[in-house]
Amino acid sequence: MGILKKIITYLKPTKEQLPVVSKGLVDVSTGPVEIIPHHQVPEDVFDLLWFKNGPFASDYYYDCGEYFDEEPSLIDVTLPVKPGVNDIKIGYYPSYTKLSPIQRYEYINWLKNVDSDTDISYVFVFYYGLERYIFTENYERSVAMMFKLLNRFGDNKSFRFYCTNALIIASVVHQRIDWIQMIDDDFLDPIKLATVKAMLLKKFYPEDIIKFSKIVGWTNNRYIKNNYDLFFGFLEQNLNQTFGTNFYPIDLSDCKKYDKTNNLMLANYSLSQEMRNVKMLDVLENKRIQKDLYGLLEKTHEDTKIKLRNDRKKVK
Repeated sequence: MGILKKIITYLKPTKEQLPVVSKGLVDVSTGPVEIIPHHQVPEDVFDLLWFKNGPFASDYYYDCGEYFDEEPSLIDVTLPVKPGVNDIKIGYYPSYTKLSPIQRYEYINWLKNVDSDTDISYVFVFYYGLERYIFTENYERSVAMMFKLLNRFGDNKSFRFYCTNALIIASVVHQRIDWIQMIDDDFLDPIKLATVKAMLLKKFYPEDIIKFSKIVGWTNNRYIKNNYDLFFGFLEQNLNQTFGTNFYPIDLSDCKKYDKTNNLMLANYSLSQEMRNVKMLDVLENKRIQKDLYGLLEKTHEDTKIKLRNDRKKVK
C-alpha cells in the first residue's frame, strides 16, 4: 500500500458526526477524530505503528503473553486530536492514550518526519512499539528504524541505554552480529559487546581483546596508547602461536562457572517479563577466559617492550 493511501482514519463517521476540519485535523476536544491525508506518515514509519482500532487495527499484541498494561504505543483512533499550544508536562512512561489531544497532534505531526526535533517522550511512545516488533516477522524494519532513531536521539542517555539493549537482544535472537557492528562504539558497553560476540561469533579478535583489556584486569596501557600498531601486531602473532589462528576461540562449555550475568532491560513496560528482562552470561567474568586474555596482553606487552628497546639500541 502506497504512502498516499496509508493514512490514519476513523471508521467512516456519518456526515452529521463529522466535525469541522481545521488545519488538516479535526479540531475537537471530545468524540471521534479523523486524521486526514494532510497528516500522512511515511510508509517506513506507518508500517511500524500499532493500532487499537480502525481499518489498520493490530491484533498481534494480544499474543505477546501476559502484561500488566496496554501497549503504550497503541493508537486509539477514537481519541481526540487537535492543534494548539502544549503546556502540560508529559512525564515518565508515556503512552499514546495518556497524551492530551494537543500532545497527540504533536506526536502524529512528528511521525511525518522522525528526524525532526521533538520531546523525547514522543520518541519513546513510537519506540515502545519498535521493541515489540523485534519479536515479530517485521523485526528487520524495526531494527532499521531503531538505528535511525539512535543516530538522531542517541545523545539522550535513557534512550541510548534502552535502544542499544534492544539492538543487542535483536542481534542475539535473530543471529545478526552485523547489527552489533553497526552500533557506535561510544554507545556500546564493552561487557555487553563481549557477551554478544562470544555467543554469536565464539571468537575475540585482537581489537576486541584490546578493547576488553581493562575489564580483565590489564591496566598498563602504555604501549596500547603510544604504539598501537606494534602492540596489535604482536598480539596477533601471539594468538597465532598459541591458538593457531588470528583470534581467541571462545569455549562456552564451562558456562556454569560464570558467576555473573548481564540484565538487559527493554523500555516497553507492557511486554511480558520474559521478553522485557533478558539475562545474558557475562563471559568476561569467567576465570579461564580472564586468565587467557590477561596472559596474551602480558606477553604482548613484553614483546613490544623488547622490540622498542632493541630499536633504540640500533639507533645508538
